[in-house]
Amino acid sequence: MKSAPQLYPTRRSLLGASCFLRPGGVGFAASGRGRLYAISACTNEYGPATFPAILYRFEDSRGELIPVRTLISADRGTRNILFDSGLGSWVATHPNLRSDMITVVQADQPEKDQSFAVPYKEGLLPLEAVLFASNGGTVAMYLATEKLQDQNLREIDIQTGRQRTGDWRDYRNIRLTGLVGGIQPFSDGQVELFPYPDGQLVFRKGGASIESGIMLPAQLRYSEDDIVFAYVLTPGLIVVQSKYTSPEHEGPIGRKTLLIGRFLNKQWDWHKWTIPGDMSKPRLLGRWLGVIVCAAGYEVRRTQPSPGKKERRKEPTATGYPFDWHWDRSYFPGTLLLYNVDTRQRYTIETGQGDSEILLVEEETIYYRANDRMYRGRVGAKSIEDVELVLKQPEVVDIHWLFRSKT
Repeated sequence: MKSAPQLYPTRRSLLGASCFLRPGGVGFAASGRGRLYAISACTNEYGPATFPAILYRFEDSRGELIPVRTLISADRGTRNILFDSGLGSWVATHPNLRSDMITVVQADQPEKDQSFAVPYKEGLLPLEAVLFASNGGTVAMYLATEKLQDQNLREIDIQTGRQRTGDWRDYRNIRLTGLVGGIQPFSDGQVELFPYPDGQLVFRKGGASIESGIMLPAQLRYSEDDIVFAYVLTPGLIVVQSKYTSPEHEGPIGRKTLLIGRFLNKQWDWHKWTIPGDMSKPRLLGRWLGVIVCAAGYEVRRTQPSPGKKERRKEPTATGYPFDWHWDRSYFPGTLLLYNVDTRQRYTIETGQGDSEILLVEEETIYYRANDRMYRGRVGAKSIEDVELVLKQPEVVDIHWLFRSKT
């Protein structure tokens, strides 16, 4: 059987630079064109409570959020939500317990209804879904028996809906762009990798070890006993973190060190970035990383809740359930970080609200959410400037994706 192509070049097998997308300037990150759209959703993998996923058009100049259509109905709910700005794709699997459909939103036609059925044999359960970068994008769904044995892979082309039995070696083509805010699970925005002595990071899926093509330099290699969390895996940018040597639980909220790799001049350039919060959540936003600072709260959670709790909802609403129900054992100080992966320029935004996140960065414009408020600011030389409130309404709480259409 022919080996699947490697997405991430190694020292042994370098692909030409023209094969790679640079972070930013593509897909959902494109600026100066099209309209702004927002998507609200609240996943629930385990419980019976389900909520809709809704597509909105956002007229930021007038502060209007206009419903376009319901992507997934409230009675079905969502299981996994996958987002890739480079591919220009937002993908959700549903319903939440036994997913049998995927729904896709594409940046080139965001208002087009695209849903595909996922048939599977009786006795098989869908466990998880991931995005692969192949032929414009493929959703790969894990299927397994009730006892989690005999796992297999189903791949669905998100442009056409065509399906085929997957090859586990295709896993090296996985695409990740990090973790969003709200109560979305970590499983939608990170995967595990395992270090080899030569610096190679491998996946372990389907009972086999699969080379990722990621080769770490000698001075940055992890122990063979370690596990590596990957948050960003794209052709031009990789962001990973050790599970055991980082995070560090010192101080009130701890810290963790991200290892960032950029593909430049036909080789990988690596550097470290240490951030506050032993559980902080990075997310790729064009050529920027947006980080939600958060911690398991070994010290601080015993003395205080995440700030802004009085303003947050106390009971489920039509679009989602309370932030504090999900994160009652964690601490979110209301701090957001913005980091330019090219220049290493760093900005800090203090929102005073634990439930907050950066939604979009377009050139010098940034949009971020704090509970039920959306703000717009300008990325200045040393700080985020000219910040203004552009939207305040209950639906904003569950908006975790903001993008501009291509047309």
